[in-house]
Amino acid sequence: MIFDTIIVGAGLSGTYLSRELRNEGLKTIVVEKSNGVGGRLSTKPLGSNIVDYGCQYINPKNDETKSLAIDLEILGLLKKKIISKNKEVYIAPFGLKTVPQYLAYGSKVLINETVCGISFNTRNWKVRTHSLELEAKLIVFSMPVQQVREILERCDIKNLDLPDAKYSSFYTCTFSSSDHCIEKTIESKPDMPWICNNTKKGLRNLEDTFTVNFSDSRSDRLIKLPKADRLNSVENALKETGFNNVKNIGIHYWKYAYTENQTNQDFFYDSNMKIGIIGDSYSIGKVDGAVKSAKLICNELKEEF
Repeated sequence: MIFDTIIVGAGLSGTYLSRELRNEGLKTIVVEKSNGVGGRLSTKPLGSNIVDYGCQYINPKNDETKSLAIDLEILGLLKKKIISKNKEVYIAPFGLKTVPQYLAYGSKVLINETVCGISFNTRNWKVRTHSLELEAKLIVFSMPVQQVREILERCDIKNLDLPDAKYSSFYTCTFSSSDHCIEKTIESKPDMPWICNNTKKGLRNLEDTFTVNFSDSRSDRLIKLPKADRLNSVENALKETGFNNVKNIGIHYWKYAYTENQTNQDFFYDSNMKIGIIGDSYSIGKVDGAVKSAKLICNELKEEF
Protein backbone atom coordinates (compact mmCIF):
# COMPACT_ATOMS: atom_id res chain seq x y z
CA MET A 1 0.00 0.00 0.00
CA ILE A 2 1.23 3.50 -0.83
CA PHE A 3 0.12 6.11 1.72
CA ASP A 4 -0.58 9.73 0.99
CA THR A 5 1.50 10.85 3.99
CA ILE A 6 3.89 9.29 6.47
CA ILE A 7 4.21 11.22 9.73
CA VAL A 8 7.31 10.50 11.81
CA GLY A 9 6.61 11.13 15.50
CA ALA A 10 3.41 10.65 17.51
CA GLY A 11 3.60 13.62 19.83
CA LEU A 12 1.12 16.49 19.85
CA SER A 13 1.95 17.90 16.41
CA GLY A 14 2.13 14.49 14.72
CA THR A 15 -1.17 13.24 16.11
CA TYR A 16 -2.87 16.60 15.47
CA LEU A 17 -1.76 16.50 11.83
CA SER A 18 -2.88 12.87 11.52
CA ARG A 19 -6.37 13.89 12.61
CA GLU A 20 -6.51 16.83 10.20
CA LEU A 21 -5.36 14.73 7.24
CA ARG A 22 -7.68 11.89 8.23
CA ASN A 23 -10.59 14.32 8.21
CA GLU A 24 -9.59 15.26 4.66
CA GLY A 25 -9.84 11.61 3.62
CA LEU A 26 -6.10 11.14 3.08
CA LYS A 27 -4.37 7.82 3.77
CA THR A 28 -1.96 8.61 6.60
CA ILE A 29 0.25 6.54 8.89
CA VAL A 30 2.21 7.67 11.95
CA VAL A 31 5.53 6.05 12.89
CA GLU A 32 6.66 6.37 16.53
CA LYS A 33 9.89 5.07 18.07
CA SER A 34 8.59 4.80 21.65
CA ASN A 35 6.01 2.40 23.07
CA GLY A 36 3.05 4.77 22.78
CA VAL A 37 1.75 8.10 21.53
CA GLY A 38 2.26 11.32 23.45
CA GLY A 39 5.80 12.58 23.06
CA ARG A 40 6.34 15.25 25.67
CA LEU A 41 2.67 15.20 26.62
CA SER A 42 3.56 12.31 28.90
CA THR A 43 1.58 10.74 31.72
CA LYS A 44 2.41 7.60 33.66
CA PRO A 45 0.96 5.67 36.61
CA LEU A 46 2.40 5.96 40.11
CA GLY A 47 0.83 3.09 41.99
CA SER A 48 -2.90 3.77 41.74
CA ASN A 49 -2.28 7.44 40.87
CA ILE A 50 -0.99 9.24 37.78
CA VAL A 51 1.53 12.00 37.10
CA ASP A 52 2.34 14.26 34.15
CA TYR A 53 6.10 14.21 33.70
CA GLY A 54 6.46 16.23 30.49
CA CYS A 55 4.21 19.17 29.65
CA GLN A 56 2.22 20.14 32.76
CA TYR A 57 -0.60 22.25 31.32
CA ILE A 58 -1.74 24.06 28.19
CA ASN A 59 -1.70 27.85 28.16
CA PRO A 60 -2.89 28.81 24.64
CA LYS A 61 -1.30 31.87 23.04
CA ASN A 62 -2.53 31.55 19.45
CA ASP A 63 -5.87 30.97 17.78
CA GLU A 64 -5.07 27.43 16.67
CA THR A 65 -4.26 26.24 20.19
CA LYS A 66 -7.19 28.14 21.73
CA SER A 67 -9.59 26.45 19.32
CA LEU A 68 -8.16 23.00 20.10
CA ALA A 69 -8.33 23.62 23.86
CA ILE A 70 -11.98 24.69 23.65
CA ASP A 71 -12.86 21.55 21.67
CA LEU A 72 -11.05 19.33 24.18
CA GLU A 73 -12.74 21.09 27.09
CA ILE A 74 -16.16 20.34 25.61
CA LEU A 75 -15.15 16.68 25.38
CA GLY A 76 -14.06 16.67 29.03
CA LEU A 77 -10.39 16.01 28.24
CA LEU A 78 -9.27 19.45 29.40
CA LYS A 79 -10.45 21.63 32.25
CA LYS A 80 -9.70 25.24 33.18
CA LYS A 81 -7.75 25.63 36.38
CA ILE A 82 -6.22 28.57 38.24
CA ILE A 83 -2.77 27.28 39.19
CA SER A 84 -1.34 30.51 40.60
CA LYS A 85 -2.41 34.08 41.18
CA ASN A 86 -4.12 35.42 38.05
CA LYS A 87 -2.96 32.47 35.92
CA GLU A 88 -5.65 30.25 34.44
CA VAL A 89 -4.60 27.34 32.24
CA TYR A 90 -5.99 24.08 30.89
CA ILE A 91 -5.13 20.88 32.75
CA ALA A 92 -6.05 17.30 31.85
CA PRO A 93 -7.75 15.51 34.78
CA PHE A 94 -6.78 12.10 33.36
CA GLY A 95 -3.30 13.20 32.27
CA LEU A 96 -2.10 15.24 29.30
CA LYS A 97 -1.26 12.09 27.39
CA THR A 98 -5.00 11.71 26.77
CA VAL A 99 -4.81 14.65 24.33
CA PRO A 100 -2.55 13.00 21.70
CA GLN A 101 -4.28 9.67 22.38
CA TYR A 102 -7.60 11.27 21.44
CA LEU A 103 -6.11 13.00 18.38
CA ALA A 104 -4.60 9.72 17.16
CA TYR A 105 -7.88 7.81 17.52
CA GLY A 106 -8.84 6.44 14.12
CA SER A 107 -5.35 6.90 12.64
CA LYS A 108 -2.92 4.16 11.76
CA VAL A 109 -0.07 4.40 14.31
CA LEU A 110 2.96 2.13 14.48
CA ILE A 111 4.83 2.17 17.80
CA ASN A 112 8.27 0.81 18.72
CA GLU A 113 9.43 1.56 15.17
CA THR A 114 12.56 3.71 14.87
CA VAL A 115 13.18 5.23 11.45
CA CYS A 116 16.60 4.04 10.30
CA GLY A 117 16.49 5.22 6.70
CA ILE A 118 14.54 7.35 4.23
CA SER A 119 14.93 7.82 0.49
CA PHE A 120 13.14 9.72 -2.25
CA ASN A 121 12.68 8.71 -5.85
CA THR A 122 10.99 10.78 -8.52
CA ARG A 123 7.51 10.15 -7.08
CA ASN A 124 7.49 8.75 -3.53
CA TRP A 125 9.27 8.54 -0.20
CA LYS A 126 10.37 5.23 1.25
CA VAL A 127 10.78 4.96 5.02
CA ARG A 128 12.63 2.03 6.57
CA THR A 129 12.49 0.89 10.17
CA HIS A 130 14.21 -2.20 11.56
CA SER A 131 11.17 -4.36 10.76
CA LEU A 132 9.37 -2.87 7.75
CA GLU A 133 9.37 -0.49 4.80
CA LEU A 134 6.65 2.08 4.07
CA GLU A 135 6.00 4.21 1.00
CA ALA A 136 4.14 7.50 0.65
CA LYS A 137 3.80 10.55 -1.58
CA LEU A 138 4.70 12.90 1.29
CA ILE A 139 6.70 12.67 4.51
CA VAL A 140 6.36 14.96 7.55
CA PHE A 141 8.66 14.92 10.58
CA SER A 142 7.12 16.06 13.86
CA MET A 143 10.00 16.05 16.32
CA PRO A 144 12.71 18.50 17.44
CA VAL A 145 14.59 19.85 14.45
CA GLN A 146 17.90 18.54 15.82
CA GLN A 147 16.59 14.98 15.59
CA VAL A 148 15.32 15.62 12.07
CA ARG A 149 18.76 16.89 11.03
CA GLU A 150 20.37 13.70 12.34
CA ILE A 151 18.08 11.53 10.21
CA LEU A 152 18.51 13.68 7.10
CA GLU A 153 22.30 13.77 7.41
CA ARG A 154 22.47 10.04 7.98
CA CYS A 155 20.44 9.51 4.81
CA ASP A 156 22.48 12.07 2.81
CA ILE A 157 19.57 14.47 2.30
CA LYS A 158 20.98 17.99 2.14
CA ASN A 159 20.23 21.61 1.26
CA LEU A 160 17.09 21.99 3.38
CA ASP A 161 16.82 25.35 5.11
CA LEU A 162 15.97 24.35 8.68
CA PRO A 163 15.67 26.75 11.64
CA ASP A 164 17.66 26.76 14.85
CA ALA A 165 15.80 25.84 18.03
CA LYS A 166 17.37 25.94 21.47
CA TYR A 167 15.93 23.36 23.85
CA SER A 168 16.26 23.17 27.62
CA SER A 169 17.67 19.85 28.86
CA PHE A 170 17.31 18.54 32.41
CA TYR A 171 16.37 15.65 34.67
CA THR A 172 12.78 15.23 35.83
CA CYS A 173 11.79 13.24 38.88
CA THR A 174 8.30 11.89 39.60
CA PHE A 175 7.08 10.38 42.90
CA SER A 176 4.32 10.34 45.48
CA SER A 177 4.67 11.73 48.98
CA SER A 178 2.21 11.88 51.87
CA ASP A 179 4.48 14.00 54.08
CA HIS A 180 5.87 17.17 52.52
CA CYS A 181 6.10 20.94 52.89
CA ILE A 182 4.71 21.94 49.47
CA GLU A 183 1.59 24.06 49.98
CA LYS A 184 0.97 25.50 46.50
CA THR A 185 0.29 23.79 43.19
CA ILE A 186 3.59 24.99 41.78
CA GLU A 187 6.65 26.01 43.79
CA SER A 188 10.41 26.21 43.42
CA LYS A 189 13.29 25.37 45.71
CA PRO A 190 17.08 25.56 45.39
CA ASP A 191 18.17 23.24 42.55
CA MET A 192 14.48 22.50 41.86
CA PRO A 193 13.08 25.38 39.76
CA TRP A 194 9.86 23.48 39.07
CA ILE A 195 7.91 21.51 41.66
CA CYS A 196 4.33 20.62 40.66
CA ASN A 197 1.81 18.85 42.85
CA ASN A 198 -0.14 16.98 40.17
CA THR A 199 -3.00 16.17 42.51
CA LYS A 200 -3.46 19.77 43.58
CA LYS A 201 -3.19 20.71 39.89
CA GLY A 202 -6.32 18.66 39.27
CA LEU A 203 -5.35 15.11 38.32
CA ARG A 204 -7.73 12.41 39.51
CA ASN A 205 -5.51 11.14 42.35
CA LEU A 206 -6.11 10.11 45.94
CA GLU A 207 -2.51 10.86 46.98
CA ASP A 208 -0.18 13.75 46.22
CA THR A 209 2.04 13.05 43.22
CA PHE A 210 4.86 15.36 42.18
CA THR A 211 6.89 16.32 39.15
CA VAL A 212 10.23 17.96 39.94
CA ASN A 213 12.52 19.47 37.31
CA PHE A 214 16.12 19.79 38.45
CA SER A 215 18.33 22.78 37.72
CA ASP A 216 20.99 22.73 35.00
CA SER A 217 23.75 22.39 37.57
CA ARG A 218 22.05 19.51 39.41
CA SER A 219 21.22 17.81 36.10
CA ASP A 220 24.84 18.10 35.00
CA ARG A 221 25.92 16.36 38.19
CA LEU A 222 23.28 13.66 37.88
CA ILE A 223 24.12 12.74 34.31
CA LYS A 224 27.70 11.90 35.33
CA LEU A 225 26.62 9.43 38.02
CA PRO A 226 26.01 5.68 37.64
CA LYS A 227 22.31 4.79 37.66
CA ALA A 228 22.23 3.55 41.28
CA ASP A 229 24.13 6.58 42.57
CA ARG A 230 21.87 8.87 40.56
CA LEU A 231 18.79 7.48 42.30
CA ASN A 232 20.44 7.86 45.73
CA SER A 233 21.35 11.45 44.92
CA VAL A 234 17.74 12.24 43.93
CA GLU A 235 16.36 10.59 47.07
CA ASN A 236 18.71 12.63 49.26
CA ALA A 237 17.81 15.85 47.44
CA LEU A 238 14.10 15.20 47.98
CA LYS A 239 14.62 14.48 51.66
CA GLU A 240 16.67 17.68 52.09
CA THR A 241 13.82 19.62 50.44
CA GLY A 242 11.26 18.28 52.91
CA PHE A 243 9.74 15.33 51.08
CA ASN A 244 9.22 12.33 53.35
CA ASN A 245 7.53 8.97 52.86
CA VAL A 246 8.49 9.13 49.19
CA LYS A 247 7.33 6.26 46.97
CA ASN A 248 7.46 5.22 43.31
CA ILE A 249 10.41 7.42 42.35
CA GLY A 250 11.07 7.69 38.62
CA ILE A 251 13.81 9.66 36.87
CA HIS A 252 13.74 10.83 33.26
CA TYR A 253 16.21 12.92 31.27
CA TRP A 254 14.68 15.33 28.78
CA LYS A 255 17.29 16.13 26.13
CA TYR A 256 14.75 18.23 24.22
CA ALA A 257 12.37 19.46 26.91
CA TYR A 258 11.04 22.74 25.50
CA THR A 259 12.01 25.94 23.72
CA GLU A 260 11.53 29.48 24.98
CA ASN A 261 11.36 32.98 23.47
CA GLN A 262 11.29 31.52 19.97
CA THR A 263 10.26 33.35 16.79
CA ASN A 264 10.83 30.79 14.04
CA GLN A 265 8.90 30.28 10.81
CA ASP A 266 5.55 28.55 11.30
CA PHE A 267 6.52 25.28 9.58
CA PHE A 268 8.78 23.87 6.87
CA TYR A 269 7.62 22.38 3.59
CA ASP A 270 9.54 21.71 0.37
CA SER A 271 6.99 21.20 -2.40
CA ASN A 272 9.59 19.81 -4.80
CA MET A 273 10.83 17.08 -2.45
CA LYS A 274 7.44 16.65 -0.75
CA ILE A 275 8.94 16.85 2.73
CA GLY A 276 7.65 18.79 5.74
CA ILE A 277 8.72 19.45 9.31
CA ILE A 278 6.48 20.58 12.18
CA GLY A 279 6.53 20.66 15.97
CA ASP A 280 7.66 22.94 18.75
CA SER A 281 10.83 23.89 16.86
CA TYR A 282 8.52 26.17 14.85
CA SER A 283 6.54 29.36 15.47
CA ILE A 284 6.76 30.41 19.17
CA GLY A 285 7.51 26.86 20.33
CA LYS A 286 5.98 24.69 23.06
CA VAL A 287 2.36 23.56 22.60
CA ASP A 288 1.47 26.61 20.51
CA GLY A 289 4.24 25.95 18.00
CA ALA A 290 3.32 22.27 17.79
CA VAL A 291 -0.36 22.92 17.09
CA LYS A 292 0.07 25.90 14.75
CA SER A 293 2.72 24.23 12.62
CA ALA A 294 0.54 21.13 12.20
CA LYS A 295 -2.57 23.16 11.36
CA LEU A 296 -0.84 25.34 8.78
CA ILE A 297 1.11 22.59 7.03
CA CYS A 298 -2.14 20.65 6.65
CA ASN A 299 -3.49 23.47 4.50
CA GLU A 300 -0.34 23.20 2.37
CA LEU A 301 -0.50 19.42 2.04
CA LYS A 302 -4.15 19.43 0.95
CA GLU A 303 -3.09 21.31 -2.19
CA GLU A 304 -0.92 18.34 -3.21
CA PHE A 305 -3.95 16.07 -3.73
